[in-house]
Amino acid sequence: MKLQTNIYQTIKNILQTARNNAYKQVNFIIVEEEQKGENRAEYGSFLIKECSLSLYTLRRIKKGKKCIN
Repeated sequence: MKLQTNIYQTIKNILQTARNNAYKQVNFIIVEEEQKGENRAEYGSFLIKECSLSLYTLRRIKKGKKCIN
């Protein structure tokens, strides 16, 4: 039983690390797009809202649910 617990914990740690790395990469892409080479982003952009809606819609479609726009 102890061996199984270690395996599950190892898998959990790998998935958590992968999730954290994905968040960092997505954040980097969003910052680069928002800043467009400038030191600061121009506020008032809707990129994050658009990404959020698209990802939400994709997740709902994968689960077989209808999306409301």
